Amino acid sequence: MYKRHLGFLFVLCTLVLLGGCSSTSSESRASSWLGGGANDDSTTVYRLTIQTDSQVIGTGQTLPMILKITSFGGVPVNSGTINLTSSNGGSFDGDSETNAKGLARKIFTAGNTAGTTLISASYMDAVATVSVQIQPVSVGVAKVTVFVASEQIKPEQTMPIQIYIADDTGAPLNATDVKLFAAEGGTFATSEGTTSEGWFSTDFTAGAAVGQETITAMSLCQTGSKTISVRN
Repeated sequence: MYKRHLGFLFVLCTLVLLGGCSSTSSESRASSWLGGGANDDSTTVYRLTIQTDSQVIGTGQTLPMILKITSFGGVPVNSGTINLTSSNGGSFDGDSETNAKGLARKIFTAGNTAGTTLISASYMDAVATVSVQIQPVSVGVAKVTVFVASEQIKPEQTMPIQIYIADDTGAPLNATDVKLFAAEGGTFATSEGTTSEGWFSTDFTAGAAVGQETITAMSLCQTGSKTISVRN
């Protein structure tokens, strides 16, 4: 009888000890899993690009630039402030922040010192640079004019546009490079090309959203713009 009681107590103690060990092990696994989740983090990666129509300008001349910021996955960054510097002097003007498309238009004005300047743009962890040669002799300033078939079109409607490039005397410039940009999502049948007797023609298609759209032409370090209304 006494031996049976001892055997029963031994089995009972063994079960209690095993149950206690099992509970501690389960709690440890749960704590480790939660800790791993708490330590997870993600880093947003930004991408910054600079577009210019030339990398050679004269002293005191201007260079239009279009900058674009996108975040991870190519999503445009709205209201982003881009910091700009030039290693050889000069100044910057233009948009203070990016628009809903992640775009900002800036104008760089070269200083009076000839040579190479490195223009650096930065936003958060993104950096972009472009090297510009500043020549000591200024050339005649071109005039860029944008002509549109209508100052009001419907969303996703297409219309012809023309760009006229002339020198500082008003004479047409032939075989001159032209680049086109739309600030609010519009597209061009041909976004770049060369003039013929001063003219460059293409078709513009408005974006799907209503509002104001600005069409900008860039040529010989100069720009011309035309703002139209996109309405239903």
